Amino acid sequence: MKKRLLSLLLVLVMVLGMFPMVAFAEPADGITVYMTVFNKGEFCKDKDNAPMWQKPVTVTDTNGDGKYSLDEALAAAHTACYIDGTNGYATEYNEIYGYDAVAKLWGVDTNSTGYYRNNKITATVDQEFLSANDKITAFVYYDEEGWSDRYSYFTESAKTVGVGEEFSLTLKYAGYDAAYNPTELPVATAPIGVYHMATGTYSVPTTLKGEEIIPGFSIDPSTGIDGSVKMRFTKPGTYYVTAQYNSSNYSTYDDDLGSVPNYLVPPVCVVTVQAPLSFTTDLNTDEVPYTV
Repeated sequence: MKKRLLSLLLVLVMVLGMFPMVAFAEPADGITVYMTVFNKGEFCKDKDNAPMWQKPVTVTDTNGDGKYSLDEALAAAHTACYIDGTNGYATEYNEIYGYDAVAKLWGVDTNSTGYYRNNKITATVDQEFLSANDKITAFVYYDEEGWSDRYSYFTESAKTVGVGEEFSLTLKYAGYDAAYNPTELPVATAPIGVYHMATGTYSVPTTLKGEEIIPGFSIDPSTGIDGSVKMRFTKPGTYYVTAQYNSSNYSTYDDDLGSVPNYLVPPVCVVTVQAPLSFTTDLNTDEVPYTV
């Protein structure tokens, strides 16, 4: 009886020991990540001419090493979304840096590219390994010589508010401290507006109001010294709030060159503005009628 019980316990231990491997193993058929691609501050377009913003991409282990690299994710994104498929992406050995680097991104021949994973800078594309649901941003630098573009992001990626309700966002960029350790820093004096996904343009619409200085008078929204900004929308809808990527307000002082402009890798926060149940618009205005 004791031997039989011991045998059952051994079988149970063996079975239970298999569960962690099953639970934490990556799926054999690949993982899904969400890919955003910019070219010099502007969204790249997919094969349907839609912005490449958080597009779901299935990444497979093409080299059989049991991992999913950023290189494999970028190749998969081009296959799935770029109008000319994998012809828009290439890597080559870079003698200056001593490792394989991207030589073409979204059809642009360039060595000036950057990559962030979940708002953190990545390793080289062949040494950065991904997990399911990672959010990846790939971009071509506006400043292809000095690489001074700042990768920026709102600390909130989505928000739901009511019509006329004031809310705040904080804008940061991925930088380095005095010891060159990665850190988060505020983006000050950044003009805030809306990215129009259909047209690919940036603007500050009349429906967007900044902080009210005196009753009835609002300024255009822009970030303060701590990177925060207050704003409200006067019309319901879904808005892709962003910061002007090429504002003349951004600069860094260089001893040799003086004031050097910085460009932003644009942030996006999806703001859903809900109307009260009794809300309607004036048909005599240019606002679109809306009822719930």
